[in-house]
Amino acid sequence: MYQTMLNRLLVIFITLSITACAEPISDKVRFGLASMPSNMDPGFATDAASSRIGRLLYQRLVDFDDSKQA
Repeated sequence: MYQTMLNRLLVIFITLSITACAEPISDKVRFGLASMPSNMDPGFATDAASSRIGRLLYQRLVDFDDSKQA
């Protein structure tokens, strides 16, 4: 009985601690990259980070064919 109540209090404490430390909701999109992109223009993306960002941002706007031509 005592152990069950202690476990419940511990779960509540951890849950409140995690939510209290969370950042406020913002209108920014954030994701991690291994390196900084060299270019934000998808036509000149030569590194992996630039290509990834280009796909994420412009995929709905531009369709590439097999030879990577827009």
